[in-house]
Amino acid sequence: MKIEESFVYTTTFSYAAASILALIGFPALEGIDPILQSLTFGFAAIVLNYARVRPEKRFLRKILAAIYGGLASASFGGIQKWRSYANGYGFLGPAMALWDLALAVALLGK
Repeated sequence: MKIEESFVYTTTFSYAAASILALIGFPALEGIDPILQSLTFGFAAIVLNYARVRPEKRFLRKILAAIYGGLASASFGGIQKWRSYANGYGFLGPAMALWDLALAVALLGK
């Protein structure tokens, strides 16, 4: 498995976990209803997995890369607030921005 595919694959499972955690009381995002978070993360897991198993769907992968590029700006700029359960908020926005950018690049890989 290529590194790009591996990153998309592991992000899919991360989203599935975030979906479940939001339902059991540990939402990842501040200011967004946990049920909406669960649905959003679950949908993202399904779409990312589809993009992974169907790499010939280049248009979908480009759209997803563009979305994650935009989301990186929201995380880095502090527009989207990520919740920390381990004391400390300062690094979460930049860390999630880096993850989103890495995912966007992975989606554009062959």
